[in-house]
Amino acid sequence: MSGPITIRIGTRSDLDDIFSLRHEVYAAELQQYPASDDGRLAEPADSANVFLLAEVGSTLAGFISLTPPEAPRYFVERYLDAQIAREVRADSPYEVRALTVRQRFRHTPVASLLMYAALRWVVSRGGESVIAMGRAETQDMYAKLGLHRTDYEFTVGSQRYGLMRGSVAGAETAFAQAYRRILPRLARLVQWELASSFSPDPHHCAHGGRSFDAIGTGFDRLDRRELIITADVLDAWFSPAPRVLTALIEDPGWLARSSPPAQADGLITEIAKARGLDRDSIVVGAGSSDLIYRTFPRLIGQGSRVLLMQPTYGEYPHLVEKLGARIDVLRLRPENGWQLDQGELQRALGRGYDLVVLVNPGNPTGRHVPGKQLWDVLQNAPASTTIWVDEAYIDYVSPSETLEPMVALSNNLIVCKTMSKAYALSGLRVGYLVAAAPFATDLRRWSPPWPVALPAQIAAIRALQDPTHYLRCWQRTGELRRTLADGLRAAADVQVLESEANFVLVRLPYEGTAAEVRRQCEDLGVFVRDVSPLSPDFRDRYIRVAVKEVDQSRRIVAAVCSAVSHPY
Repeated sequence: MSGPITIRIGTRSDLDDIFSLRHEVYAAELQQYPASDDGRLAEPADSANVFLLAEVGSTLAGFISLTPPEAPRYFVERYLDAQIAREVRADSPYEVRALTVRQRFRHTPVASLLMYAALRWVVSRGGESVIAMGRAETQDMYAKLGLHRTDYEFTVGSQRYGLMRGSVAGAETAFAQAYRRILPRLARLVQWELASSFSPDPHHCAHGGRSFDAIGTGFDRLDRRELIITADVLDAWFSPAPRVLTALIEDPGWLARSSPPAQADGLITEIAKARGLDRDSIVVGAGSSDLIYRTFPRLIGQGSRVLLMQPTYGEYPHLVEKLGARIDVLRLRPENGWQLDQGELQRALGRGYDLVVLVNPGNPTGRHVPGKQLWDVLQNAPASTTIWVDEAYIDYVSPSETLEPMVALSNNLIVCKTMSKAYALSGLRVGYLVAAAPFATDLRRWSPPWPVALPAQIAAIRALQDPTHYLRCWQRTGELRRTLADGLRAAADVQVLESEANFVLVRLPYEGTAAEVRRQCEDLGVFVRDVSPLSPDFRDRYIRVAVKEVDQSRRIVAAVCSAVSHPY
């Protein structure tokens, strides 16, 4: 075998090759199906399946099929009676099946890589259990994935199969043990093109920012920053206020070598003044992520019960899981336009969670619940439930929509704000939270000194002192967002959801194509975010695109249009 093995998600343009290889193996070789005149073997369930492909050069070496739990039917159900089928569906497993490898690649790492890819794909989508139809000679391989044999066996053609099942957590452990010695070698052999990383990283959550692959994290190709469009992260399209830039360039040597005020007192005072808040209720940090990581361990721990929206900002489920808390999910449904059902939230609050996390406007949906309506619901939460409201994008709706003033009326409400997005300070890392004074005081007591760098403190103060500049930018963002959305709708066969933030959520024409569209856009220097890992309801057909100025929006529209139309 020469050259790397490419692992990627299949698209509609790959179906002919998949059906031909399936016919070659299951009709001609195994004789499970009658041979067809056109040499293709398709199945009715294919429309709901996700195919992961292994390619060597231009040759399809193998594939594996996955059926998500939201599909109308699992393939294996045709061989089970109704009662057993209900038992199989009870814990909403992902069905992993049809591990298919072309004969000349069967003594290569192709099969192992496909099995590993299936596991990483299911993990990235929050799957908790897996089922599989194991042929006699492949059951040992499924067992290495942590799947266990059951009592259910059946015959298909001349082949004997058994139903296997297991937990995703068990599968991760089993695979790591079985392949711990060869995974580093497999990593060197593979060109990995799935949205989930090749190696699981329990310490870090995946984010956008793939554009730095083109620039280089060593910043050795900064000249390329003007050639690429970073629409995969949600940085502002505009520059900070002129007085911010003046402060940063006036004496950069002094800014670089000088220690900042240890407690950021001036910044806290300016936030309190600009927002009309009690100074004692404010805690500052190096962006909202810093505040999330400092605060959550003081709110929850092993065994705590937490309610999260799905989809939501990925750092929340990642951290809550690391802290050992139990996560319940309130699904935002595509049929409701991904809008939060306020009645459903109110009923959920009655279940008495330790922590409820809301992002408003939502990320990646961009949907917003008016502040007054949300506050009317949140007032019904038990006093023992902490309500965390992340308002990273609220200023793009209106600064008046914030729930910051409501903190003074509640002992269990915390509002988290970042100045990265709406104030164009992502590179400087400034954020703050507003909480009841006793909690904020305690959090400050256990926070390190110098929580915000000197350039960031100065920039944030100057930004807060120029609201007129930012109001104009936020209003212009709405205009640019509508221009981007209209351009995408007109040029490409996509649906663009209404948004009130500095990005749009785009629904692609076909399931299972988000990763391929992302890859093709990147080839054109346009970086967009494949949001598939954030919710199984995305079904690998949604991308998120940040709002940019007019010329860059034209390039984004052209790239998405080319990627959507070219492969099909």
